[in-house]
Amino acid sequence: MIKTLVLVDGKIDFNILKSEYLKDSIVITFDFYSHKSLSEKKIEHNYVEDYFNEKDKKQIDDLALKLGTNWYKDKTIEKILNYDGLNLGTLLELEMPSYFFKHLKIIMGIKKIIEKENPKKIISYSLNNYLKHIGKNYDIDLILLKNNTSSRLFFDKIEIPINLGFTTKKIKLTRKNYFRLKKTVDSISNLIWKTKVNIKSIKNQESIIIFDFHTISYKDLIKTFSSNSKNIIILNQRKPAIWNSESLNIIKKSNCKILSLEDFENKNTKTKTNIENRVLENKLEDLWKKDKILEGIFLLNNESFWEIIKEDFSQIIAKRLTESIQRFNLLKELFEKITISVILDWAHVAMEEKEITHMANKEDIPILCLQHGIMTLNPSLEKYLPLMPVLPSNNSKMLVWGKTMESYLLKHHVSPTNIEIIGSPRHDRFFKRRNEITNNFTILIASNNLFHVNFNGNETQAYQNLEYYIKNILKFIKLNTNKKPIIKLHSSEYFNIAPIINKIDQNIPIYQHEDLLPILETCDSLISLNYSTILVDGLILKKPTMVILPEKQNFEQEEIIKKGAVVVVSNKIELETKLNDFLCNKQFRENLISNGENFVNEYFSFQGNSSKMLSEFLVNINKN
Repeated sequence: MIKTLVLVDGKIDFNILKSEYLKDSIVITFDFYSHKSLSEKKIEHNYVEDYFNEKDKKQIDDLALKLGTNWYKDKTIEKILNYDGLNLGTLLELEMPSYFFKHLKIIMGIKKIIEKENPKKIISYSLNNYLKHIGKNYDIDLILLKNNTSSRLFFDKIEIPINLGFTTKKIKLTRKNYFRLKKTVDSISNLIWKTKVNIKSIKNQESIIIFDFHTISYKDLIKTFSSNSKNIIILNQRKPAIWNSESLNIIKKSNCKILSLEDFENKNTKTKTNIENRVLENKLEDLWKKDKILEGIFLLNNESFWEIIKEDFSQIIAKRLTESIQRFNLLKELFEKITISVILDWAHVAMEEKEITHMANKEDIPILCLQHGIMTLNPSLEKYLPLMPVLPSNNSKMLVWGKTMESYLLKHHVSPTNIEIIGSPRHDRFFKRRNEITNNFTILIASNNLFHVNFNGNETQAYQNLEYYIKNILKFIKLNTNKKPIIKLHSSEYFNIAPIINKIDQNIPIYQHEDLLPILETCDSLISLNYSTILVDGLILKKPTMVILPEKQNFEQEEIIKKGAVVVVSNKIELETKLNDFLCNKQFRENLISNGENFVNEYFSFQGNSSKMLSEFLVNINKN
C-alpha cells in the first residue's frame, strides 16, 4: 500500500479536507487549532512535535532568536536599511523571532516527517508553499488542498474594546484601520471635550511625554499631574487613551492632554514621506533580488529557506518600514514644535518606542522606562532579555518597583546611575484598598498568554494542558466548594479560552477589558493560568493565589514561587490535591497570605505613594 501523509495546519474546513483524503493515511497536525479540529471529529492523528527531539527544539529556538535580532546586520542590508543613522531592521526585533520560529518549526517538521515516514504521497492543508519548495528534493506526489495563509507579526492586528453599556466587546482591526478609527475617535472626543493639547500655545513651555500608557491602570499617576507645573502629554499609538466613560473622566479631571502623531501631518510631511518611502521601496526591491546574500542568511542546517519566505517576508518588511518612515516624519515635527523635557515609556523594546527613543537621543532628551509588570527573571529565559523591557537600552534609565529588580539589574552590569527605585504607580490604588477587601465567595480565574516565542510555548501539549486545567478546575470548584468561578481574560488574548468556558457553563461570568481591581478585591481566591503580573495584584490584596504552569519555561525558579508566596501547579497529577488545600484548608490559605505579604514588602517600595514619587521625579529630571 502507498504510504500517504496528510499534513494540516490551522482550523480545518472539512468541505475541503474530505474524508476520503484521511482514509488509510497518517494525519499529522502542525498546531493546536488543527489538532482541535480533528479531535472534535474524533480523527486519529499525530503531532508534528512528536518528530522533534530536545536538541531540535533548542536549535529552532536559538536560530529564530538569532535571525530575528541579526538578519538586518549584513553590511549590504545595513546600508539599504539605514535611515537617519538608524538601521530600520532593529525596530522589528521584538516581533521577528516569533515570525521566524513559526517558519522554522514547519520547515524542520516537514523534513523530519518525510525522513521518518518515507511517504509516497503527501496531502497538504494550509502548508502548500512549504511543500512545493521542500517537495522538490523528494520523489513524492503532492496534493495541495489549501494555500497557507500569509504570516503576520504580533502587532499587525490591534484589538480594541468597545463599551456597549451592558457589556464590553472586543474587535480586531488591521493596523491601517485601527489608526483610521483612532484618529476619528480622538477628533470627536477633542471636539466635544477639548481633550487634545493646543500645540501652538505650549511651544515655549516644557512638556513631559507619557508614551502608550493605559489610562485606567495608571489613573493615580495621571491624577497627581493635576498640580504639575509642566504640560503632561499622553501620546498613545497602539491603544487609545480614551475608550470608555471612565478613561474620559480621568483625562478630563487631570492636567493631562492627548496627543496623536497625526496631529502633525501636513502637506510637507506627506510629500516627504511619499518621497522617502519611494526611495525605500526601490531599495527594498533591489534587496529582494540579491538572492545569494539572502539565501546565505536564511539557512537551516545549511539549506536555504529564503524562497519559502521571500514573498511573505518582503511584504511584511516593506509594509512595516514604510509605516515607520511616516511616523519618523511626524515625530520630527513633534520634536520641532514641542519642548520636551523627558519621555516616559514602559515597553522600550517595541517598534514605536524605539522610534521615539531614536529621536529623543538625537535631541539629548532623557528617556525613562517604567517597570510595568513582574518580570521573567529565571536563567533559562535570559537569552530573550533583548525582547523584554527588563534591561535599559538606547540610553534609557530604568525605573523599578523595588530592591528585587534593582539587585537583578546590578547583577546584569547595569550602572547604578541608570536605575531608580520608584515603586509601582499602577499598584498605588491596590495598596490603598488592601485593608478594605471583601469576599463575595467567587474564585477569579485569570487567563494569560503563553511564552509564544519558543518551542515550549507553542507546543500543542501546552495548549492541551491549559484546556485540561481549565476544565478540571471548574469541575473541582463545582463539586467541592460553594464558591462561584468568574473569568478574566487577558487584554490581548493570544489563545481565547472563552469558548472552552462557555461550552462548560454559559452562566460563568467572563470579563476582559473591565477594570481588574473591583473584580479582584471582592473575590475569595485567585487562580492565574500562567506566570503573570496578576499574581502580585492578588498578593497585594491579600488573596490566596495559585499559579498554573501549562508550559515548560522554568517559571518554578521565579522568586514569587520559590518563596512560597503562591501555590504552583505544573503537573496534572497534583492538581486536585493542591486545589483542595488551596480552597479548603484554612491554615494553608493563611500561610499563603502571610508569605504573600512578605514577598510584597520585599518587592515593592513606596507602597501607595509611587505615583507622587514618579510625578516629582519627572518634574525634576533635569535637576537630578
